[in-house]
Amino acid sequence: MLKPAKWKIRLNLGAAKSLPIFIGADEVRLIFIFRAGLACFEGTSIHPSLHLSPFDAIKALIFCEGHFTQPGAYPMLLFAPFAFFPLFSGVFALFALPNYAVLALSDWKAMRELGFQHASLIAPWLAASLPFAFSKLQRLMDEKWQTQWRKVLVATFSLCLVVSFFRYVPHTYQHFHSNIMPKEEAEQIRSFLSEVIPLDASVSAPSQLVPHLAHRKEVYLFPNPFQRAGYGPSPTTLKQLDGRLWVKPLKVKVLHKRMKEKAVEYIVLKAGRQNTWPLKPDYYEQTAIGVLTCESYGVLAVKGDLVVLKRGEDFWLGLMKLGVSMYQLAGQEEGNQRSLEQGIKEAWERLKEGREGNGKWTNILACRLGSWRYWRDFVFNRWDNFSLAGRMVVSFRNALQRS
Repeated sequence: MLKPAKWKIRLNLGAAKSLPIFIGADEVRLIFIFRAGLACFEGTSIHPSLHLSPFDAIKALIFCEGHFTQPGAYPMLLFAPFAFFPLFSGVFALFALPNYAVLALSDWKAMRELGFQHASLIAPWLAASLPFAFSKLQRLMDEKWQTQWRKVLVATFSLCLVVSFFRYVPHTYQHFHSNIMPKEEAEQIRSFLSEVIPLDASVSAPSQLVPHLAHRKEVYLFPNPFQRAGYGPSPTTLKQLDGRLWVKPLKVKVLHKRMKEKAVEYIVLKAGRQNTWPLKPDYYEQTAIGVLTCESYGVLAVKGDLVVLKRGEDFWLGLMKLGVSMYQLAGQEEGNQRSLEQGIKEAWERLKEGREGNGKWTNILACRLGSWRYWRDFVFNRWDNFSLAGRMVVSFRNALQRS
């Protein structure tokens, strides 16, 4: 039978020998995680400072920067809830440290955010190392002070845990749940989309609406397929996920050309608060207005801040459903395209604010047609405006015939 001293020596040697195996296992596990989730592990790389000197590598481990957090905040937020006790445990060095090194030295900043899933690689090991850390810390005091010392350790751990919870959890929860729709609103949207969009039709929609439309053969995350953004396994997609690379809006003519070439049957847009990734909010709005000005698609239905466009639908009739002032379009002197964009921007702002647009478009058009001012501009403005008004009248007449 082995003596206690020899048993401890052999146990430590066995742990030391297994360390490369655990590190290798962690790397393999991370590769599988990336391949399964993003299929692009090659999109990440080790921090450049690791190739300079060990001092710079250690500096990168301590002062690593997150996607939303400042340099050095990530290790503080990670270890502070545990009162930094795991650092005194060999379990941390054996299991948690390799994971932490991979995340801290990666050039993908999103991996260093507690709100994302990557922290789950480290947090369980930190919790598991606490009993071993307590055991080691208790040995720092004499036997006569053990009771008081235990109380100090427990009080320190409890204080750090409570402070960290109230300091970080509400903010993180609010950040990651600010764009989540209420259950009733989500059910109304799902019902509305199922009514106006057939189950076998191809659709392009924003992130929050894709789950309601995913039970079909062809669905795209807007602005795909007209503009490649956050699409497919690639290093570029990883950079877009991390916010290092933002896709800028296409020029209107280029966007319209691609919309004519890509045969997507329906496009769904949401003007209110939402997750606009892979586009910035202002980029999303600019792209959405560009989509609404394309005559290849017409507005099929509007409900709340949702707009559904259909390929081949009457464009001018759709503008009336959107609440665009036809008189404004026919009477502008700056040119049809500019006045068209301005009218659509105003309608989009009304949708964002939750205000009703010109919902009963048939009555509004009838009032415009009966206005002497409308007829004055209709006759005396340029021929472009004349043809525009003519198309409006034809659209209105066709709609009445269909009804």
